[in-house]
Amino acid sequence: MLLPGLKSLSGFEELQNIMTEIIGLIKPHLISHKKTLDPDNIRDFMDLYLTEIKDTTDPKSTMYGKKGEANLINAFVDLFLGGIETTSSTLLWAILILVHFPGKNMKKVYLKIQSIIFKITFLECQTKMVEEIEHVVGCDRLPSLEDRSELNYTNSFIHEAMRYTTFVPLSMFQQSTDEITYKGYKLPKDTFLVQSLFHVMRDPDYWSKPNTFNPERFLQNGKFVPDERVVPFGMGKRICLAKSLAEKEFFVFFTTLISTFSFEKVPNEELPSMEIEKVPVLGLLRSCPIYNVVMKLRDSH
Repeated sequence: MLLPGLKSLSGFEELQNIMTEIIGLIKPHLISHKKTLDPDNIRDFMDLYLTEIKDTTDPKSTMYGKKGEANLINAFVDLFLGGIETTSSTLLWAILILVHFPGKNMKKVYLKIQSIIFKITFLECQTKMVEEIEHVVGCDRLPSLEDRSELNYTNSFIHEAMRYTTFVPLSMFQQSTDEITYKGYKLPKDTFLVQSLFHVMRDPDYWSKPNTFNPERFLQNGKFVPDERVVPFGMGKRICLAKSLAEKEFFVFFTTLISTFSFEKVPNEELPSMEIEKVPVLGLLRSCPIYNVVMKLRDSH
Protein backbone atom coordinates (compact mmCIF):
# COMPACT_ATOMS: atom_id res chain seq x y z
CA MET A 1 0.00 0.00 0.00
CA LEU A 2 1.36 3.44 -0.94
CA LEU A 3 0.54 6.22 1.51
CA PRO A 4 -1.18 9.25 -0.08
CA GLY A 5 1.32 11.97 -0.95
CA LEU A 6 4.37 9.75 -0.31
CA LYS A 7 5.60 10.03 -3.90
CA SER A 8 5.41 13.80 -3.73
CA LEU A 9 7.04 14.12 -0.30
CA SER A 10 9.87 11.73 -1.18
CA GLY A 11 10.79 13.64 -4.34
CA PHE A 12 10.09 10.54 -6.44
CA GLU A 13 7.24 12.24 -8.27
CA GLU A 14 9.51 15.16 -9.22
CA LEU A 15 12.16 12.70 -10.41
CA GLN A 16 9.56 10.91 -12.55
CA ASN A 17 8.51 14.21 -14.13
CA ILE A 18 12.12 15.14 -14.92
CA MET A 19 12.84 11.76 -16.49
CA THR A 20 9.63 11.94 -18.54
CA GLU A 21 10.66 15.34 -19.93
CA ILE A 22 14.16 14.15 -20.86
CA ILE A 23 12.84 10.98 -22.51
CA GLY A 24 10.33 13.16 -24.38
CA LEU A 25 13.27 15.07 -25.87
CA ILE A 26 15.05 11.87 -26.95
CA LYS A 27 12.18 9.84 -28.46
CA PRO A 28 11.55 12.03 -31.55
CA HIS A 29 15.23 11.66 -32.50
CA LEU A 30 14.99 7.90 -32.01
CA ILE A 31 11.94 7.68 -34.30
CA SER A 32 13.65 9.84 -36.93
CA HIS A 33 16.87 7.81 -36.81
CA LYS A 34 14.97 4.51 -37.16
CA LYS A 35 13.23 5.79 -40.30
CA THR A 36 16.43 7.01 -41.94
CA LEU A 37 18.90 4.40 -40.66
CA ASP A 38 21.52 3.29 -43.19
CA PRO A 39 23.96 0.70 -41.73
CA ASP A 40 26.46 1.63 -44.46
CA ASN A 41 26.38 5.30 -43.52
CA ILE A 42 26.65 5.66 -39.74
CA ARG A 43 26.02 9.29 -38.83
CA ASP A 44 26.32 9.26 -35.05
CA PHE A 45 26.15 7.28 -31.81
CA MET A 46 22.42 6.64 -32.14
CA ASP A 47 22.87 5.13 -35.60
CA LEU A 48 25.62 2.88 -34.29
CA TYR A 49 23.46 1.73 -31.36
CA LEU A 50 20.44 1.08 -33.60
CA THR A 51 22.60 -0.95 -35.99
CA GLU A 52 23.75 -3.11 -33.09
CA ILE A 53 20.13 -3.61 -32.01
CA LYS A 54 19.19 -4.59 -35.56
CA ASP A 55 21.99 -7.18 -35.71
CA THR A 56 21.22 -8.71 -32.28
CA THR A 57 19.27 -11.97 -32.43
CA ASP A 58 19.66 -13.20 -28.82
CA PRO A 59 16.45 -12.39 -26.88
CA LYS A 60 18.42 -12.39 -23.62
CA SER A 61 20.75 -9.65 -24.81
CA THR A 62 20.31 -6.08 -23.52
CA MET A 63 20.62 -4.99 -27.15
CA TYR A 64 17.66 -7.06 -28.38
CA GLY A 65 14.52 -5.47 -29.84
CA LYS A 66 12.45 -3.12 -27.67
CA LYS A 67 14.70 -3.85 -24.69
CA GLY A 68 17.62 -2.58 -26.74
CA GLU A 69 15.72 0.60 -27.63
CA ALA A 70 14.86 1.16 -23.97
CA ASN A 71 18.54 0.82 -23.06
CA LEU A 72 19.42 3.20 -25.88
CA ILE A 73 17.13 5.82 -24.36
CA ASN A 74 18.67 5.18 -20.93
CA ALA A 75 22.13 5.71 -22.40
CA PHE A 76 21.10 9.10 -23.77
CA VAL A 77 19.50 10.03 -20.44
CA ASP A 78 22.87 9.29 -18.81
CA LEU A 79 24.67 11.43 -21.38
CA PHE A 80 22.18 14.26 -20.94
CA LEU A 81 22.32 14.29 -17.14
CA GLY A 82 26.02 13.56 -16.81
CA GLY A 83 27.32 15.61 -19.71
CA ILE A 84 25.14 18.69 -19.26
CA GLU A 85 23.28 19.07 -15.98
CA THR A 86 25.92 17.68 -13.61
CA THR A 87 28.66 19.71 -15.30
CA SER A 88 26.79 23.00 -14.99
CA SER A 89 25.65 22.22 -11.42
CA THR A 90 29.16 21.32 -10.30
CA LEU A 91 30.55 24.51 -11.84
CA LEU A 92 28.06 26.55 -9.83
CA TRP A 93 28.94 24.66 -6.65
CA ALA A 94 32.69 25.04 -7.24
CA ILE A 95 32.41 28.81 -7.75
CA LEU A 96 30.22 29.10 -4.66
CA ILE A 97 32.95 27.32 -2.71
CA LEU A 98 35.54 29.81 -4.01
CA VAL A 99 33.57 32.89 -2.97
CA HIS A 100 31.88 31.66 0.18
CA PHE A 101 34.65 32.99 2.39
CA PRO A 102 36.45 36.15 1.24
CA GLY A 103 39.70 37.16 2.95
CA LYS A 104 37.97 39.61 5.28
CA ASN A 105 36.27 39.49 8.68
CA MET A 106 38.29 36.43 9.67
CA LYS A 107 37.09 36.45 13.27
CA LYS A 108 33.44 36.71 12.27
CA VAL A 109 33.74 33.80 9.86
CA TYR A 110 35.51 31.69 12.45
CA LEU A 111 32.77 32.22 15.02
CA LYS A 112 30.09 31.32 12.50
CA ILE A 113 31.70 28.15 11.19
CA GLN A 114 33.52 27.06 14.34
CA SER A 115 36.46 25.80 12.25
CA ILE A 116 39.49 27.92 11.44
CA ILE A 117 40.88 25.16 9.18
CA PHE A 118 37.67 25.16 7.18
CA LYS A 119 37.93 28.89 6.53
CA ILE A 120 41.62 29.06 5.64
CA THR A 121 41.24 26.25 3.10
CA PHE A 122 38.65 28.23 1.16
CA LEU A 123 40.77 31.39 1.20
CA GLU A 124 43.76 29.67 -0.31
CA CYS A 125 42.07 27.59 -3.03
CA GLN A 126 41.62 30.20 -5.74
CA THR A 127 45.11 31.64 -5.37
CA LYS A 128 46.76 28.21 -5.34
CA MET A 129 44.97 27.06 -8.47
CA VAL A 130 45.73 30.23 -10.41
CA GLU A 131 49.42 30.08 -9.45
CA GLU A 132 49.60 26.42 -10.46
CA ILE A 133 47.92 27.06 -13.82
CA GLU A 134 50.21 29.99 -14.56
CA HIS A 135 53.25 27.86 -13.67
CA VAL A 136 52.20 24.83 -15.76
CA VAL A 137 50.26 26.45 -18.61
CA GLY A 138 51.58 30.00 -18.67
CA CYS A 139 49.59 33.12 -19.50
CA ASP A 140 49.68 32.89 -23.30
CA ARG A 141 46.97 30.23 -23.66
CA LEU A 142 44.09 28.59 -21.83
CA PRO A 143 44.39 25.23 -20.05
CA SER A 144 43.59 22.08 -22.03
CA LEU A 145 43.11 18.40 -21.28
CA GLU A 146 46.80 17.85 -22.08
CA ASP A 147 47.66 19.90 -18.97
CA ARG A 148 45.42 17.87 -16.70
CA SER A 149 48.06 15.44 -15.37
CA GLU A 150 50.31 18.32 -14.28
CA LEU A 151 47.71 20.34 -12.39
CA ASN A 152 47.80 18.41 -9.14
CA TYR A 153 46.26 20.95 -6.77
CA THR A 154 43.56 21.89 -9.28
CA ASN A 155 42.62 18.21 -9.70
CA SER A 156 42.51 17.84 -5.93
CA PHE A 157 40.18 20.83 -5.62
CA ILE A 158 37.85 19.41 -8.29
CA HIS A 159 37.88 15.97 -6.64
CA GLU A 160 37.08 17.48 -3.25
CA ALA A 161 34.38 19.75 -4.71
CA MET A 162 32.62 16.70 -6.12
CA ARG A 163 32.94 14.85 -2.81
CA TYR A 164 31.89 17.75 -0.62
CA THR A 165 28.90 18.99 -2.64
CA THR A 166 27.52 15.49 -3.37
CA PHE A 167 25.27 16.96 -6.05
CA VAL A 168 23.76 13.49 -6.67
CA PRO A 169 23.12 12.10 -3.15
CA LEU A 170 21.51 8.87 -4.41
CA SER A 171 22.35 6.70 -7.39
CA MET A 172 19.95 5.82 -10.16
CA PHE A 173 17.69 2.84 -9.45
CA GLN A 174 19.21 -0.58 -10.05
CA GLN A 175 17.48 -3.95 -10.01
CA SER A 176 18.73 -7.14 -8.40
CA THR A 177 19.06 -10.07 -10.79
CA ASP A 178 18.77 -12.64 -8.02
CA GLU A 179 17.81 -12.97 -4.36
CA ILE A 180 20.32 -11.24 -2.06
CA THR A 181 20.97 -11.62 1.66
CA TYR A 182 22.52 -8.51 3.15
CA LYS A 183 23.13 -8.04 6.89
CA GLY A 184 20.36 -10.46 7.71
CA TYR A 185 17.86 -8.97 5.27
CA LYS A 186 16.58 -10.99 2.32
CA LEU A 187 16.05 -8.95 -0.81
CA PRO A 188 13.99 -10.78 -3.46
CA LYS A 189 14.96 -10.90 -7.10
CA ASP A 190 13.99 -7.76 -9.06
CA THR A 191 14.22 -5.53 -5.97
CA PHE A 192 14.95 -1.89 -6.79
CA LEU A 193 18.19 -0.80 -5.13
CA VAL A 194 19.51 2.70 -4.54
CA GLN A 195 23.06 3.50 -3.43
CA SER A 196 23.59 6.29 -0.91
CA LEU A 197 26.45 8.14 -2.57
CA PHE A 198 26.23 10.81 0.13
CA HIS A 199 27.09 8.27 2.83
CA VAL A 200 30.02 6.92 0.81
CA MET A 201 31.48 10.41 0.32
CA ARG A 202 30.76 11.67 3.85
CA ASP A 203 31.34 8.47 5.87
CA PRO A 204 32.99 9.54 9.16
CA ASP A 205 34.47 6.06 9.60
CA TYR A 206 36.50 6.53 6.42
CA TRP A 207 37.08 10.24 5.92
CA SER A 208 38.99 12.51 8.26
CA LYS A 209 36.68 15.46 9.02
CA PRO A 210 34.23 14.57 6.23
CA ASN A 211 32.22 17.79 6.64
CA THR A 212 35.31 19.96 6.11
CA PHE A 213 36.28 21.05 2.61
CA ASN A 214 39.95 20.13 2.21
CA PRO A 215 41.57 19.55 -1.23
CA GLU A 216 44.86 18.61 0.46
CA ARG A 217 43.35 15.28 1.48
CA PHE A 218 44.03 14.08 -2.10
CA LEU A 219 47.64 15.27 -2.29
CA GLN A 220 50.57 12.99 -1.48
CA ASN A 221 54.00 14.59 -1.79
CA GLY A 222 52.43 17.25 -3.98
CA LYS A 223 50.87 14.73 -6.38
CA PHE A 224 47.15 14.26 -6.91
CA VAL A 225 45.95 10.83 -5.75
CA PRO A 226 42.23 10.20 -6.40
CA ASP A 227 40.17 8.22 -3.93
CA GLU A 228 37.87 5.41 -5.10
CA ARG A 229 35.25 6.58 -2.59
CA VAL A 230 34.65 9.81 -4.46
CA VAL A 231 31.74 8.47 -6.49
CA PRO A 232 29.60 11.36 -7.83
CA PHE A 233 28.70 9.27 -10.88
CA GLY A 234 27.67 6.11 -9.04
CA MET A 235 29.37 2.81 -8.27
CA GLY A 236 29.83 -0.58 -9.90
CA LYS A 237 29.35 -1.60 -13.50
CA ARG A 238 26.36 0.66 -14.00
CA ILE A 239 28.05 3.99 -13.29
CA CYS A 240 26.88 7.00 -15.28
CA LEU A 241 27.71 6.53 -18.95
CA ALA A 242 28.72 10.20 -19.21
CA LYS A 243 31.32 10.04 -16.41
CA SER A 244 34.34 10.50 -18.66
CA LEU A 245 32.62 13.18 -20.75
CA ALA A 246 31.45 15.14 -17.70
CA GLU A 247 34.86 15.02 -15.98
CA LYS A 248 36.64 16.29 -19.09
CA GLU A 249 34.05 18.99 -19.72
CA PHE A 250 34.19 20.19 -16.13
CA PHE A 251 38.00 20.33 -16.09
CA VAL A 252 38.18 22.43 -19.26
CA PHE A 253 35.33 24.78 -18.30
CA PHE A 254 36.47 25.27 -14.70
CA THR A 255 40.18 25.83 -15.40
CA THR A 256 39.29 28.24 -18.23
CA LEU A 257 37.06 30.25 -15.90
CA ILE A 258 39.47 30.54 -12.98
CA SER A 259 42.46 31.30 -15.21
CA THR A 260 40.49 34.08 -16.92
CA PHE A 261 38.45 35.55 -14.07
CA SER A 262 38.71 36.08 -10.35
CA PHE A 263 35.57 35.38 -8.32
CA GLU A 264 34.51 37.48 -5.37
CA LYS A 265 31.51 37.78 -3.10
CA VAL A 266 29.08 40.61 -3.79
CA PRO A 267 29.63 43.19 -1.01
CA ASN A 268 26.96 43.23 1.72
CA GLU A 269 25.12 40.29 0.15
CA GLU A 270 24.74 37.05 2.07
CA LEU A 271 25.68 33.85 0.29
CA PRO A 272 23.46 30.74 0.57
CA SER A 273 24.42 27.88 2.84
CA MET A 274 26.16 24.86 1.36
CA GLU A 275 25.20 22.44 4.13
CA ILE A 276 23.40 19.30 3.05
CA GLU A 277 20.42 19.77 5.37
CA LYS A 278 19.79 23.30 4.04
CA VAL A 279 19.91 22.53 0.31
CA PRO A 280 16.98 20.30 -0.71
CA VAL A 281 17.24 17.56 -3.31
CA LEU A 282 14.81 18.26 -6.14
CA GLY A 283 14.23 15.12 -8.15
CA LEU A 284 17.64 13.59 -8.74
CA LEU A 285 20.11 16.41 -8.10
CA ARG A 286 21.09 18.54 -5.15
CA SER A 287 21.04 21.67 -7.26
CA CYS A 288 23.19 24.62 -6.26
CA PRO A 289 21.21 27.45 -4.62
CA ILE A 290 20.95 30.73 -6.50
CA TYR A 291 23.63 33.32 -5.69
CA ASN A 292 25.36 36.35 -7.19
CA VAL A 293 29.09 36.68 -7.73
CA VAL A 294 31.52 39.36 -8.90
CA MET A 295 33.70 38.22 -11.81
CA LYS A 296 36.78 40.29 -12.65
CA LEU A 297 39.03 39.78 -15.65
CA ARG A 298 42.51 38.83 -14.46
CA ASP A 299 45.42 41.14 -15.30
CA SER A 300 47.11 38.41 -17.36
CA HIS A 301 44.11 38.50 -19.73
